[in-house]
Amino acid sequence: MSDLFGKLKQSIDKGTKVIGAKSASLIDSTKVKSEISSLKKSKDELLLKIGTVVYEADRASFSFDMIAEPISQVDAINSEIALKEEELESIKAEADEKLQDLNK
Repeated sequence: MSDLFGKLKQSIDKGTKVIGAKSASLIDSTKVKSEISSLKKSKDELLLKIGTVVYEADRASFSFDMIAEPISQVDAINSEIALKEEELESIKAEADEKLQDLNK
């Protein structure tokens, strides 16, 4: 009978650890996804600004310098998004690794 309770306790402990690992991964993933979403919103706002400047510019006086700064900001945001996406993949890989370790 004690063997039955021991196995039950092990199953509960394992289940708790799996839930903990999945919860931590979900929290971290959600945070990073939120950051990516915020970065994409900023990027969209900059692209709209660039489009507006280009559209409203007098064809004779338009120069690239008018939009150079927002374009460099978009490039910086693209780099940040790529880093966040790598971080997200890392979180997923780490969670998968923890789950595999728990299932052994």
